[in-house]
Amino acid sequence: MADIKAVTDADFEIAVLKADKPVLVDFWAEWCGPCHLVSPILEEINAEHGDKMTFVKMDVDENPLTPAKYKVTGIPALNVYGTARWSGKSSAPCRRWRCSTSSASSSADGVFHAGVR
Repeated sequence: MADIKAVTDADFEIAVLKADKPVLVDFWAEWCGPCHLVSPILEEINAEHGDKMTFVKMDVDENPLTPAKYKVTGIPALNVYGTARWSGKSSAPCRRWRCSTSSASSSADGVFHAGVR
């Protein structure tokens, strides 16, 4: 499996929002120690599941517009953009899924929040 591709503010819409399968975006920065710890784990997951989901990364220092637009306020941040299907029961269009510390819920703006307490 190829390395995780970098995306920019300029190609985010085409590479992520208009992708034909879910896309996990790793928002990171070169100076971020925890970001470097997450990277090899994502590469391993990409190698195993890259056929089902696309994995990309975005440097928040070089590309400040997209993280601001999607309210990425801390890094590392892992957001999944695409259409969600949960338990085969329903399909809900989502602009992104976002991990949080609360139980799973869907907000009025179509953003899916999933987490475990």
